[in-house]
Amino acid sequence: MIHINQKYFKTIYYAKKIIHEKSGDENSFISSGIMNKKGSDCRIYNFSLPCLSFLYIASGRGKYIDARTKECYPITPGCVLQRLPHVVHHTIIEEESNWLEIYINLNSEIFDTLVKIGLVTTKPVFYVGLSQIIFDKMIRFVNQVKDFPDYDATELVAQAQEILLYLNNASKKQKVSSDMERLCEYLQTHHQVSANLKDICENLYISYEAIRKKFKSAMGLSISDYILNQRISHSKQMLISGKSNKEIANELGYCDEYAFSNQFKKNTGISPKNFVNMFGKIQQ
Repeated sequence: MIHINQKYFKTIYYAKKIIHEKSGDENSFISSGIMNKKGSDCRIYNFSLPCLSFLYIASGRGKYIDARTKECYPITPGCVLQRLPHVVHHTIIEEESNWLEIYINLNSEIFDTLVKIGLVTTKPVFYVGLSQIIFDKMIRFVNQVKDFPDYDATELVAQAQEILLYLNNASKKQKVSSDMERLCEYLQTHHQVSANLKDICENLYISYEAIRKKFKSAMGLSISDYILNQRISHSKQMLISGKSNKEIANELGYCDEYAFSNQFKKNTGISPKNFVNMFGKIQQ
């Protein structure tokens, strides 16, 4: 459960700031707000945006329907709803469910780059859980947009990216069992290549054979692939922080920087250098 001040259910708040005042790009803005939808606002049909709009659902229930594929996604408290750029969709909210969303609108080019380098998902709805930390983080951002100077909001873009990455990482941490939870939690913080899975399970008092058989059906990939994905995901954060290939190789237990670079490219399709360059462009 999270604490929500009742004032948020009584007001609609919206703020918008220009990223680069002289750019002339109509999409060069960032906006955020809080909405409690009622009545006719509960049903939105054939809707699309030129930008990304991601919403944290603090309260309420409904469904998202892709207008093209007709695929339907349930929306519950603790979900993130993504209105993907140029994707036509419908959203139908249960009118008596006390809906409350906190949203951030972000330039589509920034989102496309984050997707391309594998940092965020394109799922229209994903679950991160009801979290006071996430709720407070979103509310703080709304207030920052409100109070930020009008002439240049590039700093807000970086903060919005950080929140989007945080939500994606929070989604990955949702678990399906206590044993799997403990194993995944360990693997998310221990990324060394030399780690022996049987030894890890023994230290965690987990049956290796039992977890190995259940893991793929529950998580959608083998334990070895999960470990590799966690290691590559961690290495991306290290690259963003400015660490060199050699430093990352040493920290993650690769024999040398070339072994790390080769595995990174095999997994992501781009070299570590190109990854850093692509991420750097969306910071400019």
